[in-house]
Amino acid sequence: MSTYFNISLRREAPDRYDQNREINTLIQKNFKDSVSKFLENPYPVYDYAGEDDFNREWNSPKNKDIPYSSSTLGESGCAVYVFHQGLRYRKGSIPSIEQLAQILAENGYYEPGKGTWHCLFDHWGLRRASNIKEIFDTLDIKELPLITILVSNQLYPVSKSGSGSHFVNIVGVTQNGFLIDDPNKENRLFLEFERVLPSVQVAWLW
Repeated sequence: MSTYFNISLRREAPDRYDQNREINTLIQKNFKDSVSKFLENPYPVYDYAGEDDFNREWNSPKNKDIPYSSSTLGESGCAVYVFHQGLRYRKGSIPSIEQLAQILAENGYYEPGKGTWHCLFDHWGLRRASNIKEIFDTLDIKELPLITILVSNQLYPVSKSGSGSHFVNIVGVTQNGFLIDDPNKENRLFLEFERVLPSVQVAWLW
């Protein structure tokens, strides 16, 4: 296992948890307000498409059967998949997906019946987008841009569940929509802005 990979235990003092929740609520509100304005009055964006080799690996039977605490990656591991993709985009030596699942479970990021705690991405040091423009700017200026989004299954247009939430990665953009790597899908998706943006609850910038 890489000696360069280290993530803290999922523990926060109650007062810090409350402060973070207040801040994240404001960030979420600002982001949703910016999405509404963009959908009402879209502006031109830069076209970019990322590397296209992740979903084929994600959907191998071997990966779906990897243990994740009391569950498996196939049942509850969408956050592990998208987090691992983010690490791979950053290059360098990283844990295998089996090792990553074990590390996250041992450090308290998985809760049976609920899934992976959202603070995983915050604790890794990723910034939450407070405006839709930050997503477009990230896709525009980075060599290998990637944005992890948490979507509401009730609003996500290709969800396989009508409740709860789901992690996917934005890996590209066109003038009309996003290219998305979804652990539940065999191939990379294209979803128009007006179809996917209303479902976004949080966006983390890699």
